[in-house]
Amino acid sequence: MGIAHFNKDGSITRINPPFLKIIGAKEDVKNRSIMDFADPLLKEALEKLFTSREPISYEGTYDNPVTNNPVPVLVRLTPINKKNMEEGLLIIEDQTDKIRQQELTKQIAVARESARFKQNFLANMSHEIRTPLTGVIGMTNMLKETTMNDKQREYISILNQAGEDLREIINQVLDFSKIEAGKISLKTSSFLFKNIPQKAQMLFRSISKKDVAFETETDPSIPEYIVADQVRIMQIINNLISNAVKFTSEGSIKIKSELLHKHKDNQYTIKISISDTGIGISHEAQQLLFTPFTQIEEEADRQYEGTGLGLSICKELARMHGGEIGVESTPGKGSTFWFTFTASKAESLEKDLKVTIPDEEIIKKNLRVLLAEDKRTNQMVLNIFLSSLGFKVTIVSNGEEAINAFEPGKFDLILMDVQMPVMNGIIATQELKIKFKDLPPVIGLSAYALEGDREKHIRLGMDDYLTKPLEKEELIRVLKTFDFI
Repeated sequence: MGIAHFNKDGSITRINPPFLKIIGAKEDVKNRSIMDFADPLLKEALEKLFTSREPISYEGTYDNPVTNNPVPVLVRLTPINKKNMEEGLLIIEDQTDKIRQQELTKQIAVARESARFKQNFLANMSHEIRTPLTGVIGMTNMLKETTMNDKQREYISILNQAGEDLREIINQVLDFSKIEAGKISLKTSSFLFKNIPQKAQMLFRSISKKDVAFETETDPSIPEYIVADQVRIMQIINNLISNAVKFTSEGSIKIKSELLHKHKDNQYTIKISISDTGIGISHEAQQLLFTPFTQIEEEADRQYEGTGLGLSICKELARMHGGEIGVESTPGKGSTFWFTFTASKAESLEKDLKVTIPDEEIIKKNLRVLLAEDKRTNQMVLNIFLSSLGFKVTIVSNGEEAINAFEPGKFDLILMDVQMPVMNGIIATQELKIKFKDLPPVIGLSAYALEGDREKHIRLGMDDYLTKPLEKEELIRVLKTFDFI
């Protein structure tokens, strides 16, 4: 904040260093006229001060006549003695930082609003796509159980795979959005490390239709049990193996695990590499691989499908585990993708994240289920699916019908769609819990699958939450939770 005192003749009597900086003067300016450093706007204000002897203030631009450098300022002029106007005071404040901060605050607000809009858009689009996808995947799975000839079975298999591919694309977009918004977190637990190469091999066998060998190599010094987020680590590996299968037509794919470093407090840095004998990647393309929406090929020449998000998601997941990711490749000779992560040693197994699907006879038969679902196709799919497990299903089309259909002792489980006409599932659940004390478990069903959706709906009154398309493993998890298995 620049301050200058001047007498009734306009001669400067006292100044502070910031004033010199603002006016661009390099020497002492005492006894010089304040008008020498005034631009037209300031001159006009000074003349009014000398005439009216009343305080004057304004915001505007100070067009420095010395440096010709315009500066946004707040100017205040005050007479020290109104009667005689013996001295005047000029306070000139450089507003550059303030304006920059205001602009930054505005940009942050716009960015947050944009992120919020994008999150809501992706959530809604995910819901709208997942809802019909539930019917597509569900009906194809049901058709696979019927009698068909070989050609029909081939068609259904292709249709089913297309549905699964679409679901994976949706999941990748949602994951990327959650990472961008900082709404993804690791869920660690102890697990058997050898599960990793075993599951990797199972994935390879399920997706590889080529004459390609699969090899594993595990460093024996890696602890038998580790604590990390097994699901997210497998997500990275699944992506890397899927890419290796996609770009390798002959030869082999190998997963190698090695211990890089043992830290204090039972912390270990582990490196996992996926090597293939595929087409390889040029040095230029390698520089862009982990950038979102980037693909190796140019758009017009693409032979391989994908969103271009998988590797950027892997990069962030590795970073969240305290590691990094990279690639070594030679065109025509194959590639090695690797990532590192930090895990702690566990003495025993707490809980394997894989849900074991029990034999149908272990599931309690004749479980009475009230299903609230408004979409006709989803009603059919869920009814066939639940009936195949031996459940007795009563179907209603909205929350109001669910309340009217419910009677104490009539149902063992309620599956409640969240988004329904007339009355949504949240309001219906809340009203049921107010009306009935001994209510069976109410499980929310929804195509919303963002991080935190499950927790949000449980806070709103539901006892658990399942996303569409409904996975048998997730239903089994819920049945176990409420002792139906």
